[in-house]
Amino acid sequence: MVRKTVSMTFDEETMTYKQKQKVIGYFATRAEAIKALADFNDCPVDFDYLNITLAQCYEKAKERFTEGRKRNYYAAFRYLESIKDMPLRQIKGYMLQECVDKCKTTQQTEIVTLCHKIYNYALERDYITKDASRSLHSNSVETTIVRNVFTSDEIKYIEECDEWFKVVLACLIYSGMRASELRSLTPGDIDLDNLTINIRQAKNKTSVRKIPIIA
Repeated sequence: MVRKTVSMTFDEETMTYKQKQKVIGYFATRAEAIKALADFNDCPVDFDYLNITLAQCYEKAKERFTEGRKRNYYAAFRYLESIKDMPLRQIKGYMLQECVDKCKTTQQTEIVTLCHKIYNYALERDYITKDASRSLHSNSVETTIVRNVFTSDEIKYIEECDEWFKVVLACLIYSGMRASELRSLTPGDIDLDNLTINIRQAKNKTSVRKIPIIA
């Protein structure tokens, strides 16, 4: 255990000074503890946030995220569950990488990006002095989502649907809209003068777009 004296008080009864100390952290070896104390002395950290956990810092950092990103990062953060309650200063790079490696999908990239954002936030506010996420990397994994284009024969089955489903399915197939994007459309999003459909409520900023209407 590494402690740091933060104040001294004089006890008139014993005529001695008493130290008020706060814990900097816990370490496996004396050498690691001495180094941690030296690092702290070189760049002191606010004691109110000295033992801020990964989960606590994530909650603060996510205030910067867009609504779309919040959903993606919420899913990515689940892979950090095993270390989320550890103080940020005690988490090592290899611990983060082990969490990334547990993910066997392309979501690894999201996890790495989220870690970078959490640690950048912590560094900006002097919660930590070193970025444990700097060496993180995502591995090559097979894409889990395979999308197949509808064939002409499959599209012909639309004719067998009732009129309402026929219109909905045709809109989705020929426009490339997501079902959620179609549901969010309002009359004001249909620009008949310029023959475009304006997608304003999308999964993320890059998905906000205009779809041409071809007569």
